[in-house]
Amino acid sequence: MDFFGSQDQARGKTKQLVVLYLVAIIAIICCIYVVAVFAGFGTQAYLDSQSSTSSYGTGASRQINLLQPKLFLTVAGAVILVIGCASLYKIKSLGAGGAEVARSVGGREVDLSTRDPDERKLLNIVEEMSIASGVPMPDVFILDQEAGINAFAAGYSFEDAAVAVTKGAIQQLSRDELQGVMAHEFSHILSGDMRLNIRLIGPLFGLLVIAFIGRMLLYSSNGRSRSKEAGAIVFFGLAIMVIGYVGMLFGRLIQAAISRQREYLADAAAVQFTRNPAGISGALRRLGFGAHGSRVHHAHAEDTAHMFFAKALGSSFATHPPLPKRIRAIDPGWDGTYLPPRPPRERKEKLSASDRLSQFQERGRKMVTAATAVAAVGALSENGIRKAIEQRIRIRRTLGDLPIGTVVGAKTVFVALILDPSPTETQKQLAEISSREGDDFAQSVNEVAQKMMNLSAEERYGLMELSFPGLRKFSERDEEELTELLEKIAHRDGRITLREALVLYFIHRNFNPRPKNARASKRLSNQVAPLAGPIARLLFLVASLDKTDPSIATQRFTDAVGGQPLLAQHLSLPPSDVPVSAITEILDQIESSSFAIRKAIIGAAAQIILADDSVSDREWTFLRLVSLSLESPMPPLEGILETGS
Repeated sequence: MDFFGSQDQARGKTKQLVVLYLVAIIAIICCIYVVAVFAGFGTQAYLDSQSSTSSYGTGASRQINLLQPKLFLTVAGAVILVIGCASLYKIKSLGAGGAEVARSVGGREVDLSTRDPDERKLLNIVEEMSIASGVPMPDVFILDQEAGINAFAAGYSFEDAAVAVTKGAIQQLSRDELQGVMAHEFSHILSGDMRLNIRLIGPLFGLLVIAFIGRMLLYSSNGRSRSKEAGAIVFFGLAIMVIGYVGMLFGRLIQAAISRQREYLADAAAVQFTRNPAGISGALRRLGFGAHGSRVHHAHAEDTAHMFFAKALGSSFATHPPLPKRIRAIDPGWDGTYLPPRPPRERKEKLSASDRLSQFQERGRKMVTAATAVAAVGALSENGIRKAIEQRIRIRRTLGDLPIGTVVGAKTVFVALILDPSPTETQKQLAEISSREGDDFAQSVNEVAQKMMNLSAEERYGLMELSFPGLRKFSERDEEELTELLEKIAHRDGRITLREALVLYFIHRNFNPRPKNARASKRLSNQVAPLAGPIARLLFLVASLDKTDPSIATQRFTDAVGGQPLLAQHLSLPPSDVPVSAITEILDQIESSSFAIRKAIIGAAAQIILADDSVSDREWTFLRLVSLSLESPMPPLEGILETGS
């Protein structure tokens, strides 16, 4: 999958959505205007007639006047106001991101410390997918009331993403099948479909409101006298209700235009990621068996139908490709049969953690180049998933029962991560923590920090990703207190190390700005010149990592920039050294760059890091954080020649 191309394609789909939506609104305005004219609203011309009477008994025949600008503008204004207000209301109600969408259809957030075998299976898979893809772990929800097999991913960004899975899916699917479904959903997260899908919910709700208004007008006429006005209201209400459902037809067309082809692509991506066609094809074959299928019964499934893994509604108008076509696209030799649900005794994972670790030991190393690093952005792979399983098991074994999905657990993790490895400095930092947070918290931090000494920089990065569900539970006060504490610890000795800078930026990215302030689609710049300064500083900072000779850093900067035509004519060597403490400021400045520019930045940074035969995993971890800051997540890669912290 070409990540950078898929991002541009997703933004192109947004433009297509806007065009289709405007067409729908114009069609609704025109239909309601015609109905209003025929219902007797506005002005009509009446002709005297002794031989005929109007339908309302006026004694005159009525000539319809279709050219009424004032009435047209009134109707247009009213329709736009109603649809706009309804859409904004729905968008605001989903301001918390993917978690709010999951709750709106009856989702229950899964406790990360759960002992339920089905829930544990789901969490393990999501954790592995998060580590393998390089994105923060999404919140995980289960739709307890849904017996069918279905799932969806929702959110505006990686930081507020959530995945929701029906109870039927976690009970009826094997681990490989559920992994195939989750790979499908992570494809939507990585490709930009998730952001597009959640933005579609508000406008579709706006179209549906027109039908609700028509129904209210129709019911409000009950009990009125059979006057001309009552008849007009009945006719107008019935017509508006019909037009409203025509608007929903437009909504379904928009959903289909956006989602149907993307489902085929996500299915193919799931096979590419897992190298196991039987996984996702088995899941599709199971949902084709029995009465429940993939149906979702919650009332708000209408708003989110386009987001689901499979057809969620019982209506004849499909938002997803036909099930047999999806199965045959994955398995051309499919015999047309479906699979029954698994018996309960088969639902528990057959492999223990140690068995799975030994089964997925790394199968040799591949040398990494800048080109392969860029190609890996936004992608999952079979080897990546194996490595992620290994990392997840090691992280979980190291931390034991620490509840990283809670506020206290996540806070403990990030404070422990920022501690200095020097015992003397650590004791001073712990004294600062104790004075602010108490002895018990300081002791917990120290115990976790001691355990983390067994983790590599790459595994600590994975731990930060897995702690995101806990960070999302922070209140504004919690955020302020943690940020203040981390900055106090980091600046205690008057300098900022790379480790401290990475943790501080990770927290900054998640807390500032808060997710609700980042919903609008950012305008990305295709111009390198205005961003040349911060891009040059970033690349020179990368070139200076772990390098004591300034001439080596300068040469590697020059070579890497020269290898990127998009950057070469605009970038020059920064006039002075760039401290790691400047990383937050630099990354904030270049976040408006287009994905083409981001691709060039990541390619140049990877070339710098891979310029010698001694690549530390902390250098690679730094590159991965830079990539994530540019919304271009990079997975952990094989071929790192040297490990370090």
